Amino acid sequence: PGRPQVEQHGAAAPLLEPLSATYQAVVLQDRAEVLVAAGMPVEAEVVLERAAKAYGSRGLRLRQADVELILARTIAARDPEQAAAVARRAESRFRRRGNEVWAVRAAAVELSARIEGPRPVREAVPRADELAAALHAARLPNDAALMRGSAVPDFRFHAPRRRTPSSTFRRSPPTRCAA
Repeated sequence: PGRPQVEQHGAAAPLLEPLSATYQAVVLQDRAEVLVAAGMPVEAEVVLERAAKAYGSRGLRLRQADVELILARTIAARDPEQAAAVARRAESRFRRRGNEVWAVRAAAVELSARIEGPRPVREAVPRADELAAALHAARLPNDAALMRGSAVPDFRFHAPRRRTPSSTFRRSPPTRCAA
């Protein structure tokens, strides 16, 4: 369903890309976002990496950080450790540019990715609460709610399971149909 959209979007690329590296980066970012929206995250990943490099080559660090944040969100389910590393880079770029709100958003993506990763994150709940409070203060209540919720799996998957006594399960005798 998403392929015609992606193909239509690509029609402008040959006209804009040769104009400058900045246009090329913009075209790549737009294409990647269309790919993500079309349900093609693997294809989007490669394009996002190229867009981040193109912005970086022009010294456009905020745009580079924006793309890195999109990339981190895109790859989080497939490769949480890589997503956490990319989100940390984005956070660093946002902080160096004085964009504290987006730095906190990147930190939230990084923590969420680490929580989804293979190793338990001990400080997940306090850090999630801290980031959620910062997101809420920045008037991003949806991001804050997602951050609070992302720490829950840390307990669910790593807590010892309680056994339920078999006596609590009552079974009815099978019903027989009369012929």
